[in-house]
Amino acid sequence: MRERNAFEAELVALGLRDLLPARGAQRVFEVDELREYERPPVSDRLAPYRIRGGLYTARQKAYHARHRAGLLLTVTVVGRQEAKLAGGAPATLTVSKEMARFEGGRLGQFVENYNDFSQYFEEVLRSIGRLRDLLSVGAPEAPNDMTAVQKFALRPTDNSPVTSVKKKSYREWRNAQEQYANADDRGSLIGGRVFETAKTGREFDLARQAFWQAKGKLQRTIADAKRLDRPKYEEVDIGFSDIVSIVEGGWGLVVLADAALEAHKNRVEYDAKMKQFADIVKNTNAAVRDDFEAFNNAGKIYWARAATHRTSIVERNKARMNARQKAALFGQDLAPTSERRDPVLAAIRMPALVSDAWRSLALIGPPALKKLSSVLASGSLMDRAKFHYAKPDPYGLSDLTSTLKAFLRVHSWKDVLTKDDVEEWIAMNRLWEEAFNKFNV
Repeated sequence: MRERNAFEAELVALGLRDLLPARGAQRVFEVDELREYERPPVSDRLAPYRIRGGLYTARQKAYHARHRAGLLLTVTVVGRQEAKLAGGAPATLTVSKEMARFEGGRLGQFVENYNDFSQYFEEVLRSIGRLRDLLSVGAPEAPNDMTAVQKFALRPTDNSPVTSVKKKSYREWRNAQEQYANADDRGSLIGGRVFETAKTGREFDLARQAFWQAKGKLQRTIADAKRLDRPKYEEVDIGFSDIVSIVEGGWGLVVLADAALEAHKNRVEYDAKMKQFADIVKNTNAAVRDDFEAFNNAGKIYWARAATHRTSIVERNKARMNARQKAALFGQDLAPTSERRDPVLAAIRMPALVSDAWRSLALIGPPALKKLSSVLASGSLMDRAKFHYAKPDPYGLSDLTSTLKAFLRVHSWKDVLTKDDVEEWIAMNRLWEEAFNKFNV
C-alpha cells in the first residue's frame, strides 16, 4: 500500500493523476482521436513501409492499448501492420545446377545473395510493421517521446530488493534478444536465430544443388552403360526413370520438383523405389554403383539439411516472440505491484516493446542492405542470362522467369531499405540503449 501511495503521489506531482478520464470525457477524446487517426492514407508507394503511427482508428487504438487480449497486454498478438508486411515478404529462389553454373557460378552467387536477402528482409518487414502497430497504439517512437509515467517507471535503479527484481527481468530480456539476434562491437550480425536461419538456408541450398547434380550424373552414367549393353541396363533405366518421375514431380522443373520431393507421400514412395532400385544396381558396373551411392547419400544430406532449415525457421520465430514476451514481462515488473489499471500497465510496457523492435532493425537492417546491394549489382548478369536461356515460357514456370521476377522484386524494395533508413534505425536503437543503460545502474 505504501508503494501504491508513493506511485500515486508521483502521478499527482507530475500532473498525471487523472490518467483515466471519465466515460463522458473519454467519448469526446475518442471523437478527436478519430479525426486525427482516420485521415486518408498518403498516396505514396512507400507509405506502407514508413515507420509512423496514426494507422489505427480510435476504437482500435483503445482496444489494443487497454484490452487484456490486445497488442500490449497479450504480446503474442501480431498486429495488423506486421501481419500485412510479413505476408508480402519475398520467398526464396531455386534454380537448376546448369543455371547456377552460368558465368563461372555468378548466377549461383546471385541466388545465394537473394536468398540471404529474403531471410533478412522478412525480419526487417516484420519489425517495420511491429513499430507501425506499436506507434499506432500510442507507444513512444523515441525516448524523448515517453510520457512522464513511462519515464518515472524507467528511473535509475538502486540496490533495494524491489529494483533487483527489475534488474533480473531486464537481464532476461536482453538475453532473449541475443538469442534472437546478436551483433559484435561494430554492430555486425554474428549470431542468434536470425543469423542461423540464413546459414541453414545456404547449407540447404547447397545440399539441394548437390542432390540434383548427383541425380543428373547417375542418369548420364546409366545412359552410357545402356548404349554399351542395352539388354542388361534396360531394367536399370526403367527403375531409375520411376525414381526420376517422383523427384521431378512430373514437371521436370526444379522449383516444383523440390516441392514434390518435400511432400510426405512422395517421400515414402521415393524411399520404396530407392530400396527396389538398390537391389537392381547390385548387378551393374562399378561406375553405376558409385554414382548410385553418391546419389543416395546426396539425398540423405538433402533431407537432413531441409529438416534443419525448417527447424531453424521455427526456432527463429520462437526466439522473436520470446524476446517480445521478455520485454513485456520486464515492463510488467517496472510497474508498482499494487497497480491494477490495464491502460497504465500497457503504457509502462511500451518503451521496452518499441526498443525491442528498433533493435531488430538496427541489427538485421545492415546485412539485409548489404545483400540487397549485391543483388541489385547483378543487372547486367540478368540481361546476359535472359539472352542465353531465352525460351518460350507460356506458363511462367521456368527457372529463368523465376530469377528475373526475383530480381525485379528486389528493385521494387530498393527504396524501402536504404542506407539512410539503416542509419536512422541504428541511431534510434542507440538512443533507446542509452535510455535503458541509465535505468540499469
